[in-house]
Amino acid sequence: MAGNEETKTLDPKDPQKDRHDAKATRAPAGRVWRKVAVISIFAVTVAAGLYSYFRPSLERTSKTTASTAPGTSAESKILYWQDPMHPQYRSDKPGKAPDCGMDLVPVYEGGTAGAESLPEGAFRVTPERQQLIGVQYGEVTRQPLATSIRAVGRLSFDETRMRRTSRS
Repeated sequence: MAGNEETKTLDPKDPQKDRHDAKATRAPAGRVWRKVAVISIFAVTVAAGLYSYFRPSLERTSKTTASTAPGTSAESKILYWQDPMHPQYRSDKPGKAPDCGMDLVPVYEGGTAGAESLPEGAFRVTPERQQLIGVQYGEVTRQPLATSIRAVGRLSFDETRMRRTSRS
């Protein structure tokens, strides 16, 4: 054999030496489980991110299919399309609003009952949207407002406004 090669002989008197060599060649179980846990957490995070990214488009398609169901306003004639953020912008065809990029929503014949009587800049909120945004109605009462604010602070002198005076 060449001088650089090393031969390994098993010592029958020392079985512990063979076990230590076998453990050194494989990764400890703790490291493997740690890697599996990190990869699993990463996969769950990516899946949650993809779900939250694509969920609005899935809801949008389900809402459009639900709004075209028979017996809804799809049977009425579409008068025009308008920007939900800026109702003064109207279009003859669907698309996106040029100022904010939102999808234009259809305004149906007879679907805007009473909308013409609203003042300029006002809008009507449907009961479904009121439910979504948590609008609550209540009776207005006049009561004394008694609140106290407890805060931690530090008082210090404004040294720029301090002046020396001398006795005469």
